[in-house]
Amino acid sequence: LFFTYLYLFLSVLAGSQKAPLKKVMHGGGSCEPSAIGEAADSCGGEKRGTCKKRCECNEGWTGPHCLVPDGSDPIDWEKSSTLSDLGFQGFVAPPFMIWAFGGMTL
Repeated sequence: LFFTYLYLFLSVLAGSQKAPLKKVMHGGGSCEPSAIGEAADSCGGEKRGTCKKRCECNEGWTGPHCLVPDGSDPIDWEKSSTLSDLGFQGFVAPPFMIWAFGGMTL
């Protein structure tokens, strides 16, 4: 078990983990049809979901009890890095260095 968690941790650090560690549930939690409000028993209320033996989430809500906004992260956190990302723009020799080193070789 330890090595399984170690492997998962290291694969996340290495960037090879492309999927969530656990499946994201979209409804299915237990509920009480007579419950009111925005609690888990009422599937987050009328705005978030409905209770039909199990929670069924409305558009834009997720989780077993429809309490979490369904969204995504628009930022690409795993962009490929280049030398220019690190501030390295290349080496440019000033003309006097070219002249000085050029004179040494003659």
